[in-house]
Amino acid sequence: MTLRLLNTYFPDGLKKNTLIGKELWDFLSGEENYREKVLCNIIEGTKQILGDKSFMKRIKEKINALTIEFENKYGSGEKGIMKYINDQF
Repeated sequence: MTLRLLNTYFPDGLKKNTLIGKELWDFLSGEENYREKVLCNIIEGTKQILGDKSFMKRIKEKINALTIEFENKYGSGEKGIMKYINDQF
């Protein structure tokens, strides 16, 4: 949606008609403090997917696994990077 179109439908300006954060969730749900339910659901869903490990720990583990895979295939350091680049072109 363009700003011009928004201004057509909301002539008083976007500041009076735009909701973000807490106000948006309260408006959508019709409940006060609904964002707390949303955040609890996000936290619970994350725990089910990640288990006891934090998101950052999972990222670090993946980086380590990809680094090992890269080095096994191309080597390490500048030589490995050059081998990768030459392999791509």
